[in-house]
Amino acid sequence: SAGLSTTGALLVLGFLPTLVLARTAMSDVAGLAVVACALWLWWDTGRARWRDFTGGVLAGASMLLREPNVLLLLPFLAEDSLRRSTGVMWRWAGLGCGFGLRLLLYRLLMDHATSVRATYMFSWSSVPSNAAFYGAVLLVLMPGSLVCLAFDKGPRRWSMLAAVLAYGAVFLAWSYSGSESGGLKRLVLGPRYFAQTTPLLALVVLRTDRKSTRLNSSHR
Repeated sequence: SAGLSTTGALLVLGFLPTLVLARTAMSDVAGLAVVACALWLWWDTGRARWRDFTGGVLAGASMLLREPNVLLLLPFLAEDSLRRSTGVMWRWAGLGCGFGLRLLLYRLLMDHATSVRATYMFSWSSVPSNAAFYGAVLLVLMPGSLVCLAFDKGPRRWSMLAAVLAYGAVFLAWSYSGSESGGLKRLVLGPRYFAQTTPLLALVVLRTDRKSTRLNSSHR
């Protein structure tokens, strides 16, 4: 939909935590799929209303898998709302339905609609070490992605930047990063939280690569 190489999907599928956890029943890869589908449905404005509504439902329901997932989608909804894009009300309606589904299921399954499972807690002291670890891991496992994100000038760049920053801020302050497991396990258990960001990071890497290719061609 963004007009980029379809081989860029390998950046998402080849993300180490995704590769390892795809054969497990954990929520990370499922969350990645839901976020990617919602982003695809919302990527272009002014299209079929079912896309707007369904994307909204997926955005709200993404909190069933992990509450911060919705932070990757809200900036796009906010941008479209500010621009008064066609179909934005359908997106809000879908979001409300998806969130309502989350509340209903948690009420039925957990006996409390607003229940949140949190074994670990937020800690400001975790931010420096998490920032260094996650920053290094993402730059390697999603090659140069954070640098590309910072300098990206493509469509929806502000929404993409806000989405990754908002979502990332949650896990920079999260006291768990997989360090207790050590070694190679930490490369999976910590960065798995960022699997949901890989569709956005892959987009900025591909856009940067295409721009570099065009510049090289013009210089020749």
